Amino acid sequence: MAMKVGCCIGMAHYGEVAAAGYQSIALPGVDLAGMDDAAFQKTRETLKHGPLELHSVNSFCPPDLRLTGADFSAQRLEDYARRLFARAAELGVSYVGIGGPVSRSTRPGEDPVRASEELKNALALLCRLGGEYGLTILLEAVCSLECNLVVYTHEAAEMVRALGLPNLGLVYDIYHAHMMGEDPAYVLSVAELIRVVHIAQDQNGRRIYLREAFLEAYRPYIQALHRAGYSGEINMESFVGELPEELPRSREILNRLIAEAQESASLGGK
Repeated sequence: MAMKVGCCIGMAHYGEVAAAGYQSIALPGVDLAGMDDAAFQKTRETLKHGPLELHSVNSFCPPDLRLTGADFSAQRLEDYARRLFARAAELGVSYVGIGGPVSRSTRPGEDPVRASEELKNALALLCRLGGEYGLTILLEAVCSLECNLVVYTHEAAEMVRALGLPNLGLVYDIYHAHMMGEDPAYVLSVAELIRVVHIAQDQNGRRIYLREAFLEAYRPYIQALHRAGYSGEINMESFVGELPEELPRSREILNRLIAEAQESASLGGK
């Protein structure tokens, strides 16, 4: 089965994403949790009757909701997560991605080893709560430009495996992996943990929509995912851009890369 092309973006741009031919949308968790009841009901109706599938949530929480550190509050995290998880479950979401680069990064004077254990504890709490709503929690490695804790895919995979929880997996973000110089073939060793894939292009340290010039850089990652048997979502995740132009262009580029990976495999490049 081929990967499904989706987009991480807010509901304000639902129509543009649908018009650009995407198959799915991934909503920001911070938006979903922050909606008033009227906005949430409107979102539910749009998703129910519209063409886009919703399987995952990104942008888990606001920066001031800590996942590590002295001012971490398990009760505050639980209160926030229950509101988000209840709404996500009502919309049919399966996966909640945990990036939270600001929320989990260590601050001056904080011990990164202790912070790593604190993040494990936060993930365990989120998995327990998520399990009540039928949700799987996905840890994401976030590159060192944005974060200083769990910046490599192998670190995220080691944490997931150490916890050994049935509803804990990975978001594999090609942008972050490329920024950290990771070997695309590493995907093969963690494929069983990957549930959602994100992608964007780097431009001076910020995520942007895909350009033709970047095809060569990302082609090996898509081919590795195909070899690994991945057939889930691959979601554009950019926070800047001219959407009417860039949404359809990025979808076309992604579909082309996926088709190339399939053709390469059929010709014996597996």
